[in-house]
This record gives sequence, structure tokens and C-alpha cells, in this order.
Amino acid sequence: MCLHDQFSLQGGLQVLNLLMLMPFAFFGTLATRRPITLMVASAFLSAGIELTQAWTGLGVCQKQDFLNNAFGAIIAAAVAWPLLSVLGHNRAARDHQQVRRPLERVS
Repeated sequence: MCLHDQFSLQGGLQVLNLLMLMPFAFFGTLATRRPITLMVASAFLSAGIELTQAWTGLGVCQKQDFLNNAFGAIIAAAVAWPLLSVLGHNRAARDHQQVRRPLERVS
């Protein structure tokens, strides 16, 4: 039903498959602060795309496409993961400054 090829970056389409889910995983990780969830969701999304291609006959279902999509998403979420601590640190400092301001009295 699907071609059982291996992970490869030897062609333009393979590289595009690697890049396909990277923005979703990167920005999704920053937005939700859940990198593992985004990695798993990206893998399921990629599997869904490939299985839909097999089911509909539109396109070619390839294990290589799934692997490239999922690996690209994992890389992107892993890159965003350390940024969460930097962003979290900045948010904590900003929240701390807001708490230290004296409360204004409302008349």
C-alpha cells in the first residue's frame, strides 16, 4: 500500500518534506509550551497525510515522506524548546516588576 523506503535528503522533494511541518512544530511549541505534544501531533499529522494519499490514490504514500516530515517537526520543536525557558524567564521578570509596583488607590 505504501512504499517502504528509508529516510533520505538526497533530493529537493525530500528536503521540502523535511521542512514541511517545521513552522507548525516550532511556532506551535512556542504558543502552547508543549514540545512533546507538538512532536507527537506532527507525527500523527504526517501519518494522516500519507495514509490519505494511499486511501485516495492522490499522490504516493511513502515511508520516506513520513520520516522526513516527522524528523523535521522534531528538530523544530527541539529548537523551540530551549527558547521556552528564555521566554519564560523574561515573562517571570516582567511579572515580578508588575507585582512590585505600588497599587494605585481608586477614589
